[in-house]
Amino acid sequence: MQEKIAEFQVFAGRLRGDLQQATSVQDALAQDIDSYEELKRNLEIIVDNHLTELHIVTEGGDGPVEGHIPDTSKVYVEVGFGFHVEMTPDEAIRFIPRRIALLRPRLERQTEKVLDIKTRLQVILAGLSELEGLPSSDTQEQG
Repeated sequence: MQEKIAEFQVFAGRLRGDLQQATSVQDALAQDIDSYEELKRNLEIIVDNHLTELHIVTEGGDGPVEGHIPDTSKVYVEVGFGFHVEMTPDEAIRFIPRRIALLRPRLERQTEKVLDIKTRLQVILAGLSELEGLPSSDTQEQG
């Protein structure tokens, strides 16, 4: 009985590791989508207001951080696999929805994977709890 309990504990540990990794991938995909959406909103502001330069202040870890963008006519957008392509704001605004359309199904699949791992982990932990609650075979033989 103790061997089975140990096997279940090892399997539960593996599932916890898998869950942590799958959740990290899920979080990264969600962050990528959020970043693209934010970039698109910012580029739309630039285009709609005909801004040719920007002075920005953003909250950094140690306080406000100031920045100056002298030329907004070109931006670099990550297109995947670590590659960045120079685009005009209008080109980027048209590109971003296509990139998001590629990322959303990946996020949905990853979310399903996370839920699957969580379900399997719950089943294993319930089985483990049940096994640990049963009297040992030694006790049954003595009784």
